Amino acid sequence: MSRVVPIHLYITKKDLENRKYLSDIKSVCEEGVSALWLETKNRADAGLINELASTFQASVIPVVKDPSLIGEVIESATKGIGIIHAFRKELLAYRDILAQKRLDVYLTAGEDESFYLKYELASENSRKKLDRVGKGEKKLLFLLNEIADTVKELKNAGIHNTFVHIQHPDPVIHFNMSRYLKKYCGTRHVISPVPCRDKQKSVVLNSLCLGSLFYEKIGDVILLRLPEGSAYSCDNLKSSAYSCDNLKGAVELVKKILGSFRLFPVGYSIISCPTCGRCRMELLNMTEEIDRRLKELEKRYNEEGKRLEDTGGIIIAVMGCNVNGPGEARNADIGIAGRKDKTGIIFKNGKPFKTLPENRLVDELILHTKNLIDERLSARG
Repeated sequence: MSRVVPIHLYITKKDLENRKYLSDIKSVCEEGVSALWLETKNRADAGLINELASTFQASVIPVVKDPSLIGEVIESATKGIGIIHAFRKELLAYRDILAQKRLDVYLTAGEDESFYLKYELASENSRKKLDRVGKGEKKLLFLLNEIADTVKELKNAGIHNTFVHIQHPDPVIHFNMSRYLKKYCGTRHVISPVPCRDKQKSVVLNSLCLGSLFYEKIGDVILLRLPEGSAYSCDNLKSSAYSCDNLKGAVELVKKILGSFRLFPVGYSIISCPTCGRCRMELLNMTEEIDRRLKELEKRYNEEGKRLEDTGGIIIAVMGCNVNGPGEARNADIGIAGRKDKTGIIFKNGKPFKTLPENRLVDELILHTKNLIDERLSARG
């Protein structure tokens, strides 16, 4: 795996005050969430940082909404600080301790008017350039220039662990802003999944949106923020393994998407074709059955003190036909491809391995997947 993109979780002030969710948040920190962003609006919020830093197996990143809290937050047991870029002067007052503690700085910029420095503060030359374009483009260009200047100032002050978190509802504008800053400023980026309550749409939509960024090598942190009004409960997951209606389901979705790009250590990833007229299998039901049984298998390995992530990630393909199936899944470690005569093919590394009746395919796939897992774990010693 060339690089790993860590998963962070944003917690609002309202959710932080509801302490009943803390045990569920602690649970997902043990399953892949490496940092918690805590919305910090007053001194009481800032006082919770040290307490929570000792509670969770994750770094604590206060997201400061009041610049007067910057000093207190930096002195606390935090690994970084989240801040809107308009507070850069207040932040730079603490440049020495930021550099000494090597804290990560997460700059947020978005559509909200509070995220823009006033246009009147720009130099005369800058305003002349901005006046040549429309209002929307003017805001966008001004924002890009401000972000670039902020990152440059922080680097000149010896603060190199800086990340940019852009918030924009239009994924195309978001993508172009991120690409511009990456190309011309060398910025590192925090990116967020697109909220979607439908299971299948969520996987497709986020794979497309995040995939376009990953293709450009944009994305150094994934920030997960549940939709407004969603519960953090880790219960009742059986009906929606990828749903963003709950915390564990949302983390599961992000891990699967990152795993499919080889950007996060996952035990296994399933790829499936969208089906067409050649497909004669109940592909969706079969895929869900395979996923369920692999989860059970992974749980048994965990109980034995073994981690499927140590295999490097097993890629399993479920294809509807043997015409294009194995070829489309040529990078899969193992998979199945259906046939018209109620049979299917088990294939390994894109090559046919065994032909079986359709009702035996899942059992055989699980068996050979387990053998592959055992081989890889044994090779690690």
